[in-house]
Amino acid sequence: MFLRVLKSPKQEHQTLAIDGHRAVRVRGNLVYPTGSSTDTPTFYLAISTYIADEKHMVSLEASAPVDVDESVIQEIIKIEESVKFDKGG
Repeated sequence: MFLRVLKSPKQEHQTLAIDGHRAVRVRGNLVYPTGSSTDTPTFYLAISTYIADEKHMVSLEASAPVDVDESVIQEIIKIEESVKFDKGG
C-alpha cells in the first residue's frame, strides 16, 4: 500500500490505496460545544476516508473521544480499509 502523510497543525492527510483504488484519509480534532456556557467543550478525533473508483466516490466518517484507546482507532481504520468494490458489471 502506498502511503503519504501530510501534516498541518489541525489535520493529518494520508493518500493510500484501498482495494486497488485511490483513497485519502483525513484525521483531525473536532470540538463539539455542549450548548451550555458553563460546560467545557468535548473534543473528538474525526477520521474521514474517501475512496474513488472509475465512477464513484465512497465517503466513510467516524469520530471518537480524543482519549479513546488506540485499539478503537485501529478498528475504525481496519473497517475503512476493508471496503471492497464489486468487480462485476
